[in-house]
Amino acid sequence: KESTTIALIVYSHFTAYQRDEARTTTSSSSSITSRQLSTSSLRAAASLRDELSQFTLNNNTEGEDEDISREDNLSHEIATAILHCVDCAMSTIHTASKTTKSSSSQWNESVTSILELASAFATRDGIVARALVNRAIEYCVVEKDLVRIESVNVLGWCVGGVCDGSKAAVSILKKKKKGKDEKSGRSGVNVDSDWKLECLIGASKAILPRLTDKIAKVRSAAIAASSTFFLPSGAKFIETSPDYAKLTDSIQSTLLWLISNDSSASNRALATTCIPTSEESIEYWIERVKDVEGKVRESALDVLRENVSEGNLSEDSMVEILRTGLTKR
Repeated sequence: KESTTIALIVYSHFTAYQRDEARTTTSSSSSITSRQLSTSSLRAAASLRDELSQFTLNNNTEGEDEDISREDNLSHEIATAILHCVDCAMSTIHTASKTTKSSSSQWNESVTSILELASAFATRDGIVARALVNRAIEYCVVEKDLVRIESVNVLGWCVGGVCDGSKAAVSILKKKKKGKDEKSGRSGVNVDSDWKLECLIGASKAILPRLTDKIAKVRSAAIAASSTFFLPSGAKFIETSPDYAKLTDSIQSTLLWLISNDSSASNRALATTCIPTSEESIEYWIERVKDVEGKVRESALDVLRENVSEGNLSEDSMVEILRTGLTKR
């Protein structure tokens, strides 16, 4: 049966990627680019897509007019198989985390590889992307904080991939869908952008409350994921959707609040790196140069040095940065 074969192809690629010693997973460092999908996950997703395309083309006995409907059915089958892998990964978190913390390394990397590969594949297929984002949204509200963290990571990766304008949706049958290059009824929005915008709005609604989660590590994951909403390639979605623009404004406002008010110094430091440069954010960065924690002051100074020129600072602001930044605490 075709659906069974498709599932087996998906499972074999996910298993192989878990065991790939050359695999590089995404880190949670302060660099915004490090929060995007790793090169190895994108390569693995491309390899999976190629094998699925070859299989479906070899077994295609239908006419051209039926290709679109068949492709949608195939995408649903692929989505089902990928969600099964994701559910298994989340189940592993729930069961394995009951053991001692020292054993977490035995499953953490494996789980991350599954979730990252799922995200890398999903961001090129509207049906799979919707399915994965919706499943991650469901996991965002579970009681287990480790599951909430990983679900937020998935949403962050999906947002980053969806916002990347250089990656158009790819047909499993490698044929141009009818009408995909035409404009929809809404001015300036491609049909291909509809599912992307839907995913972005869903992800932003799910991540926003996690920014004020009771668990600091969940907030940290949400802060890092939020940075992907402000990638330059995502600006077109903010410009064309008032609803999405309001959500990103809310996320930015919450990040600015966290810069000063999060109880975790690590989160305050991380938040300083996740907001786009603006007159308002510059003021917050200058204020964090006076933070009681050294890591926050260092992060604020780094961001100011990398993103703000002297011409954007008043003389008083420069004096304030020098005076507070050089003060011993």
